[in-house]
Amino acid sequence: MHFRRWWCVAVMAATAVLAVPGAASANDEKRVERYLQAFYESALWHDGKSAVWVRKWGQPLRVRMAGPMAETYGSMVLGRLKAMTEIAGLEVSVVPTFDRNTNVFIEFVDTSSLVANGRAAGCVTHTYSGPGNLYAYAHVLINLRMGNELSHCITHELMHLLGFPGHPHGIDSVLSYVYRRDDLTDADRMSLRVLYDPRIEAGAFQFPAMAAAREAIIDRLVAEGAPEETREHGKRFIRNLVPLTVSLAEKGNAGLQYQLGIAYTFGQVVERDPVKGLTWLRQAASASGPENKTMAVQGKAMVAHAYMVGRGVAKDPVAAIPWYRQAADQGHLLAQQVLGMAYRDGVGVEADPVEAYKWLTLAAEQKDAEAQTHLSRLTPVLSPSQIEEGRRRVSGWSPSP
Repeated sequence: MHFRRWWCVAVMAATAVLAVPGAASANDEKRVERYLQAFYESALWHDGKSAVWVRKWGQPLRVRMAGPMAETYGSMVLGRLKAMTEIAGLEVSVVPTFDRNTNVFIEFVDTSSLVANGRAAGCVTHTYSGPGNLYAYAHVLINLRMGNELSHCITHELMHLLGFPGHPHGIDSVLSYVYRRDDLTDADRMSLRVLYDPRIEAGAFQFPAMAAAREAIIDRLVAEGAPEETREHGKRFIRNLVPLTVSLAEKGNAGLQYQLGIAYTFGQVVERDPVKGLTWLRQAASASGPENKTMAVQGKAMVAHAYMVGRGVAKDPVAAIPWYRQAADQGHLLAQQVLGMAYRDGVGVEADPVEAYKWLTLAAEQKDAEAQTHLSRLTPVLSPSQIEEGRRRVSGWSPSP
């Protein structure tokens, strides 16, 4: 798949300055850098374009396989998947074809019509996250028309399945379309160990994820016999992610604008600066285009919260309400819940129990336990006509584009 050349050049330029004096020390440093870069590009970027956060499995994999040649290639797929899950520390089992109690469906197809990211693709993996950014389900399509590339395709897609959406083309990896390996490389095996290290939390953004990744890599290398001074390696790599991230965010990457906003707001790797954090969150909130919608909505909700609690700006609940409404109108769960409570209590807006009922119901319908609790306490104090009007407003609501 296409990889943005400017992005690759920027990453390599930002990390090239990390070499340290002394041949052995420099080699150790480069080894740590290579592992860090492999994890950064494979786990925290989607196809080299969109900055993502950590997603991984937190439950045993129950695999079902079907389609033409499933019996022929099934053992190869299962063998490679078991080798990967053993490295990651995950359990895996195969369920019968007729059993629908599965969370991984591997389907063998014979087609020329597979599409990924708007482009024709050989093989494709679709992953679906559940609560806490842990994977809930995955569908892997293995295309039998890949011919001599089928072996590469299988291992490549299984890495996507396990939480690596990126393509580190400059690294010797099975995820690279430059090296096109059939089997896992040293960098791939380290990335698997790192992703499933308990210090790497599902949902973590790039800065905290990379800081934890460095610790996991260093601990692994020292345990394998690397000298104790190895613990100093990789620190400048992490520091240099900050100017690199700023540079990419300034080019309009809404995902990184949002991540910088969170990083400065809470002091993740960078020094805590809520004012600077709010500046980046505003930029993310103003992003346009369908590719930026998720981060723009998240940004709006965070700007609203900043006004509500006075973080990075003077506390101003009245100013918070329009931001919350924009996010709530686009389906943001927490914004809907907070907006419902604001209308219930008259915080930043005139109290309106019917409008409170509307927003709390919409949040409760997204299976939010807190919203359900607030709704259950509000409903008994409403009149039948207020409940009827609230229900009418709920049924008439649809998310804004």
